[in-house]
Amino acid sequence: MAADDPVPDDQPNSAEPSVLGIEELLQRPSTLPEVGATLRGFATEEEANELGNIVLFLLRILGTFLDLERLDGVTIAHEYEAALAGVQRGFTATNPATPTRDEFAVGVAMAVMIMRDDQPRSHLVLHAGYMAALKDPQDPNYGLAMHILAHEAAHVHDLAYQDRAFPGVLLKRKVAYREGLLLQMASACWEEYVASRLSASFAADERLDHFESTFCAALQGVRERTNGHIRRYRLHADLTQLMAQVEREYGGVLKYGSYLLGHVAGLGRSFPDTAPTAYALVQSTPHFKPTFEKLSACLESMHANYGNWPGLEVYAPLQAIVHELLKAAGVDIQDHPEGAYIAVPFTPETMPV
Repeated sequence: MAADDPVPDDQPNSAEPSVLGIEELLQRPSTLPEVGATLRGFATEEEANELGNIVLFLLRILGTFLDLERLDGVTIAHEYEAALAGVQRGFTATNPATPTRDEFAVGVAMAVMIMRDDQPRSHLVLHAGYMAALKDPQDPNYGLAMHILAHEAAHVHDLAYQDRAFPGVLLKRKVAYREGLLLQMASACWEEYVASRLSASFAADERLDHFESTFCAALQGVRERTNGHIRRYRLHADLTQLMAQVEREYGGVLKYGSYLLGHVAGLGRSFPDTAPTAYALVQSTPHFKPTFEKLSACLESMHANYGNWPGLEVYAPLQAIVHELLKAAGVDIQDHPEGAYIAVPFTPETMPV
C-alpha cells in the first residue's frame, strides 16, 4: 500500500498543534527517528540542504503528536515520478509506486510502504517544487506545502497503528483476487480518511474546496462512464481491462469521498454545513447516496476504535460496502476455486449500440 497526496489539476493523541507554540512543541519529545533527507535535482547543494533541514525540522514538530517511529527516510526531488520509482522497497512489488494522475488530481507526495529489517515502514517522497514554499512562511503556497507534509506524516502514523493491530500481515499476507481487490479499495478509503482527519488542522481553507471539488468531479457522471466501459467490454472481452477501469472509477469516488469525510471530521464540523455542494450532489445521486452514508458511518466507527482494533477483520464492513457498490455498478466478483468469478450482467444501459 502507498498513499499519494494529490493536488488539483489546475485525531492526534494530545493537544492540537494549532493551539501550541513552536517553543512548547520543541520542549516535547518527538517520535521522529534519526533519519536523513535525500535531495535530488537542486541547483546547488546549499539550496538542497536548506530545504532538507526545514522539512526534517517540521517533521520533528509533527512527531510530537504523531507516531513517526516507522519513518525510514525522506526523499525530496524535482523529478518526483523518478524518485518514486527509485525507492528501494525491500520486497518485490507487484504494483510499482506511481503518482496519482487522473482527470481529477495529480499526486505530489507519497508515503511509500517499504520493508526494512522484516518490519513495514514508510519512506516519504516529496515533490521539491511544492515543498520549496516551506522556506518562506509568507509564500502563498506555504499552507498547501505544510498540509501536504502533515498529511503524509499522518500516513506514517497510521502504518504504525495498523501494524500493531495486525502484526505480520502488512506486505506479508497473500490473499485471493477478490479479497485482495476489496481490501485494496477499502484500505485506501480508511488511509485517506484518517490521514485527512489527523492533518485537517494544518489545512488552509482552500484545501476544503479542493477536497470537495475533486470528490464532486469524480462522482459526477461516474455511472455513465462505467456503463461506457462495460459497453466497450462487450466488444473487446478483456475482463482485466474492464476491472481496472471500474476500480479506477468507483475506487476514485470512494477514495476522494474519504479524503473529504476525514477532513470535515478533523475540523469538527458537520458534513452538510461544511461541504454543501458535495452534500447536495450525494443527495441527488440515488444510486450512490446509500453507499456514501454507509461509508461515512463505517469510517467513523473505525476511528472510534482506532488503536484498539481486534485485527484485519476491522476492514470487513468496508469491504462489504465496496463489494456492494461494484455489484451495483455492473460487476459482481465472487470467490471461485480457481481464483474468482466475475459476472457482468446484461442491462439495457450496458449493451453496445
